[in-house]
Amino acid sequence: MDVLTFGSIISDVIVSSKQIKVEKSKKHFYLNYGTKIEASFIETDFGGSAHNIAYGIACLGKKSGLIGAVGNDEFGRTIINSLTKVGVNIDGIQIVDKPTGKSVVLIGEDNERTIIIFRGANDFIDGKKISKDYVNLFRYFVFTSTIGEKSVEALHKTFNYAKRCGLTIVANPSSAMIATRKKDLLELLKHSHIAIMNEEEAKQLTKKELPKSLNEIKNLGPDTVVITRDKKGCIAMHGSKIYEQKAYKVKVVDTTGAGDAFTAAFIYSLLRKDSMEFALKFATVCASLNIKSVGAVKNFPTENDILKIIGEKNV
Repeated sequence: MDVLTFGSIISDVIVSSKQIKVEKSKKHFYLNYGTKIEASFIETDFGGSAHNIAYGIACLGKKSGLIGAVGNDEFGRTIINSLTKVGVNIDGIQIVDKPTGKSVVLIGEDNERTIIIFRGANDFIDGKKISKDYVNLFRYFVFTSTIGEKSVEALHKTFNYAKRCGLTIVANPSSAMIATRKKDLLELLKHSHIAIMNEEEAKQLTKKELPKSLNEIKNLGPDTVVITRDKKGCIAMHGSKIYEQKAYKVKVVDTTGAGDAFTAAFIYSLLRKDSMEFALKFATVCASLNIKSVGAVKNFPTENDILKIIGEKNV
């Protein structure tokens, strides 16, 4: 198999409303107090970075697996069925005596989103149930944000298996892990081959702006660092060489899962033996196509969708 992911599995409720207003500073959403507001749409989907990346890899055509936890409830069963249908190996998914993680995704008048998350089962991944033999089936290991004490212990165990088995290790943390588990993250980054995060996360981790943050993360251990920049595309450093890729512009519907789509497509392109320049282009187009519809994975682009845009639009 190709890619094993570790981290969160979430059931999402996505709410979009033009009545969710944005302050001029763009630091806060606000709602009128004590009133009922109208939604443009309310949709359900499945998410969580580990889920999204494994799902995306499978949709693109490679074999993926996922280590995470869901509850023994309808949400958990439905998510497992969904993953099975697209071909994700579910042998690493644990069913625990906690509710499946859930989130409410609020999309405001500017089509940007804020997420309210309940981690639930995600904080209770049991390292004792993870085997080296399972990890050794894969070529890449991607760890995403992990917060709960028990799950962090399981992550370290899985990471060490991946390292000993010679997997290419990809760090894909979020702001939550940087804020609450920075010491653990820094230790893991020392032995990671690739780090992928967005511009704000890079700044939060290093206390520096681009391009200094790029160099700072590179110095922490990874040979390849990729920083996504929303509408500006992305910037990367591989060895001593810096690469930049402009974004492919589309009409934004929902940015949920854009970073995960980028990560899935970038790794997929590397598995295809593409150049670094092409992998960044492939990933950028995938992320752009993914934000044209609601949800993190509901209409995940295919390889042909992405290659068609690259060929026709000369991205």
